[in-house]
Amino acid sequence: LRRHIREQMAFTNPSLVRAATAIHNTLGRAYLAVHMRIGDGVFEWNAPENVRVAWWKLLRGPLRLSDNAIIKLERELFPDEDVLPPPSLPAPDLPALRSPLPPRSPFPTDAMDTSALSCRGPLHTAPHLLSLNAPLYIATDARAPSLDALLWRFVRAFPCVFFLEDFAAHTRPLGKLWNEEDGVALG
Repeated sequence: LRRHIREQMAFTNPSLVRAATAIHNTLGRAYLAVHMRIGDGVFEWNAPENVRVAWWKLLRGPLRLSDNAIIKLERELFPDEDVLPPPSLPAPDLPALRSPLPPRSPFPTDAMDTSALSCRGPLHTAPHLLSLNAPLYIATDARAPSLDALLWRFVRAFPCVFFLEDFAAHTRPLGKLWNEEDGVALG
């Protein structure tokens, strides 16, 4: 029953799948991704802490940096910010504990090819910063993500950060989608 419900909840639309596949292919074989909801309600209220927690999870998780290395990075990249202790990261939820995933393999930094991408800033050249050259896609509800002060932490650290607005050519066809039931634009 659970599998049937999950299968029925999967949102599939050929236009959406084409756009997502095109964006995925543009980003390349190895890229990082973060979902940052910061634009409304409780998410907006907790946004500063949530952004820092997501940044730490990204560096500690896929990039496998130690807490000390992340603290040094914060001091180097954000010298005007107060030095804070590492955030307490949330524990896995109950379903994740019941069905643990196998350990993740290290992020393939040798597979990063940013030559086809137009990065926002110059790539890092210092050896301890090279892993931050990985393309990073941020899914967010921020109205102008590339200008959002909270997301600047990611933009400052990752020269190849991308938002949905960067893929207008891939998402343009979505503007033509309408819900047949109520006429609401789905783009």
